[in-house]
Amino acid sequence: MDMTKPIYQQIKEELQAYIEGLAANTPIPGERELAARFHVSRMTVRKAVAQLEQEGYLYREMNRGTFVADKKKENNLLRAI
Repeated sequence: MDMTKPIYQQIKEELQAYIEGLAANTPIPGERELAARFHVSRMTVRKAVAQLEQEGYLYREMNRGTFVADKKKENNLLRAI
């Protein structure tokens, strides 16, 4: 791991690389599983996932989980503007 970047940023980058290979609407592992996988707290994972959600890579559905966003749909909306 790169010690010059915050841990959440490193996790965000790893998750971003992971989800780029997934189809839209694919669920990602939950916070507990990701925290165990990366050996960090759930708050650290939550911060990384929240940034990916804010940037449009993921979306959350209450009581269902976190899913890969459809980047094509977002790109089409941007072109329409």
